[in-house]
Amino acid sequence: MGRATLIGFSAEVMRALPALERTVWPESAVKWLAVAGLGLMPVGGAFYAWDHGVKRGNIQVLGAARYAAPLLSTLVLIMFCFADPTWRIAAACLLITAGAALAAKNLFLRRMDGAVAAGGGAR
Repeated sequence: MGRATLIGFSAEVMRALPALERTVWPESAVKWLAVAGLGLMPVGGAFYAWDHGVKRGNIQVLGAARYAAPLLSTLVLIMFCFADPTWRIAAACLLITAGAALAAKNLFLRRMDGAVAAGGGAR
């Protein structure tokens, strides 16, 4: 299957999607304000911060730090009693942390190599 065929097929699928789900528009001014508030505050702020980090920050640190989002949201849900702390959540948090550490392993190794090269390591 060629690239053009795949792109054409994807375009047809995307064109058919609106027929599968009905669009629901906010019904009142308060709901429109809520949508605008989400766009300006948490969602818009997150996109702005991500864009700033990608353009001016260390992309490896940003990639490893993205693992914190589900962990922090889960902890906030537990803190405000919207979720119960269970062993499954604890295991998931440990797996998320392990994924972040695995993603950042090159950062840790580079830092340790730099410390040894500068004479800060054990001899």
